[in-house]
Amino acid sequence: MPLRLQSIYTASVYLLFKCCRIANSLIIQQTKYFLSAFLVFLGLAGLHALSPATVSAQIRLTEQSRVSIITVQPGDPVYTMFGHTAIRVVDDSLDVDYSFNYGTFDYSDKLFVPKFIQGNLDYYLSVAPFGAAVRHYSIVENRSVIEQRLDLDLDDRQLVLDMLAENARPENRAYRYDFLYDNCSTRVLDILDDALPLRLPDEELTTTFRDLLNPYLLQRPSLKTGIDLSLGIEVDKKATLRQTSFLPDELMHLFNDVLIEDERGVRSLVSRTDTLTVADSKPPPFPWVALIGWLLVAVQIVAILRMRQGHDVSSVIDVFFFAVAGLSGLVIVYMWFFTRHTVTAFNVNLLWAFPGHLILAIKYARSKSPSDSLQYYAAFTVAAVLVFILLAPTSAYVSWLVVPWALLIMTNAVRILFDRSRTAHR
Repeated sequence: MPLRLQSIYTASVYLLFKCCRIANSLIIQQTKYFLSAFLVFLGLAGLHALSPATVSAQIRLTEQSRVSIITVQPGDPVYTMFGHTAIRVVDDSLDVDYSFNYGTFDYSDKLFVPKFIQGNLDYYLSVAPFGAAVRHYSIVENRSVIEQRLDLDLDDRQLVLDMLAENARPENRAYRYDFLYDNCSTRVLDILDDALPLRLPDEELTTTFRDLLNPYLLQRPSLKTGIDLSLGIEVDKKATLRQTSFLPDELMHLFNDVLIEDERGVRSLVSRTDTLTVADSKPPPFPWVALIGWLLVAVQIVAILRMRQGHDVSSVIDVFFFAVAGLSGLVIVYMWFFTRHTVTAFNVNLLWAFPGHLILAIKYARSKSPSDSLQYYAAFTVAAVLVFILLAPTSAYVSWLVVPWALLIMTNAVRILFDRSRTAHR
C-alpha cells in the first residue's frame, strides 16, 4: 500500500507539472494577444479623435439625420469582455457620421497605472468617425455591432447632439469611472434621460450584480476565478432595473422597453434595430485553473495519507502556496481599504487568502518542525476555510471556481497539523 500511494503521488506530481507547462504557455499566448490588441485599440482611439468644438460649430442637423444607440458585443480580449456602448449621430446630407464614446482614457498619462490601481482613473467622452470605429470592432476585435435607431424629432436629435458636444468639451468631458455605477454604458442612459422626455420601466429590484456578470464569464472559467477572487460583496447587492444598464447588453434590452412622450404622443423610443456586423464564433477555452486547483488538492490528500503512514513529505509545496495565498491576501486588503474601487470592498476571500499566511510560510520554511504557534495558526486556517466553504451552497459571496484553491490552503494547514502531531509523538 505505501508503494502504491508513492506511485500515485509521483504520477500526480508529474501530471501537475505537465498541466502547469500547458497553462503557462496558454497564459503567455493570451497575454501577448491582449497586450497587442489593447495597443491597437488605444492607437485607433487616439488617431481618430476629433475636436468637440469643431463638431458643435459645424453640425446643424437636417431631416436626413438620425441618432442611434450602438451596442458592441463582448470580444475575446479581456478589456472587451463586457461589451461597449456608444451614441451614433448620422446626417447623410452633411456627410456626417460620428460615434460618441464615453469609454476613452488617457493612456499617455505617466500616472496611468497608479491611478488605475487606486480607482482614480478618469475616463472621458471622445468623438470619432463611426466608420473607422465599426471597422475596428468588426475586423480587429471580431465583435458584433448592433444599432438601435431612436424615433426622435429633429429638435430632439439636435438637442442630443448639442448636449453631447457640450459634454465633450475639454473642461466637461472627464469623469471618474466606476465599474458598476458610472461607465460608458450608464453615461449613455443618463444623457438621453436628461435630454429627452423618456418613460423608463418601473424601478424594481431584479438580480444581483454578480449574477448579471456571470453569463459573460461562463466561457472564461479561469478569468472568472480571478474576478471572483478580487470582487467583494458590493457585487452581491440587488440591482435596480436602471442599475443593470452598467452592462451594454442590458442597456440595449432596457431601451427596447423605454417609451418617449411628446406632442406626437407616447411611442417606443427604438424604431428599428439592425445588426451591422456579426462576429465569428470560437470554441470555449478549457478551464485550466480549476482543473489544476483540484489536481493540487488531490496531490495534497495523497501526501496526507502518506504522512499518516509515517513517510516524510516535502513541505515545499505548503510553503509555496501559503506564500501565494498570503500575497493574494495583501492584494485583497489593499484593494479593499486603500483604493476607491467600490467593487473590491468586503471580500470574503480573506477567509482563506489571508495576509498572515506569508508569515506562516516564512516560519514553516525556517523550522524543521511546526511550532505550537504554527499549529494554532494552522487550526485557525482550517476553521476559517471551513466557514468559507460552508458559505458556498447558500451564499452568492462564494464562487465554486475558487473553492478548490481554498481547499488547497486547508489541506496545507492539515498537513502542518499532521506534521506537528507526528513530531510530538517521536
